[in-house]
Amino acid sequence: MDNLSLAGGYAGALLSLARSRRATEAVEAELRVVGQLLKRDQGVRRSLRDPEFPEDARIQGLRHALGDLVSDVVTGHLIMMIQQGHGHLIGSMIDLYLNEASATKESITAEVHAAIPLDENQISRLERALSKRFSRPVRVQGMVDPSAEGGLLIKAGNELIDASVRTRLNHLRTAMRRHLGALATPDA
Repeated sequence: MDNLSLAGGYAGALLSLARSRRATEAVEAELRVVGQLLKRDQGVRRSLRDPEFPEDARIQGLRHALGDLVSDVVTGHLIMMIQQGHGHLIGSMIDLYLNEASATKESITAEVHAAIPLDENQISRLERALSKRFSRPVRVQGMVDPSAEGGLLIKAGNELIDASVRTRLNHLRTAMRRHLGALATPDA
């Protein structure tokens, strides 16, 4: 098995453990701390990569460097990697964990602007539809906004969905102008 696959296995195992404890974001933050430590501390980085460095010394060095900055879950996972002879993959495991956690955030909040207040049934239907679109749970936060003009403006993550009547009319107006412009062009 190649190093990337091994690191991915460790990242996946830690992500599963973090999810089961509802600690995905806490573990993510702790791994960012460990990643910064590895970038900053050449001694720790070298000890993890050098196969001649005794295992006990690697573990002690890591524990000393981390202090109480990370939980027992993260420390235990990193120690397990060292004990299995894969301490040199800790940096790669962190990168893979952060990428996977970022891609599968447990939920996102969608800010929904509507001209009138949404009732619970409408919010529930919107949450189901948006969860399907974003492939993860979506919580809807409804806001009254008269500029939505008979439709919805939805902000979720980096995306803006404009389902307002004004936008639909603008699209229709543009399409009609194109169509009428094509009719006015004489055939040769």
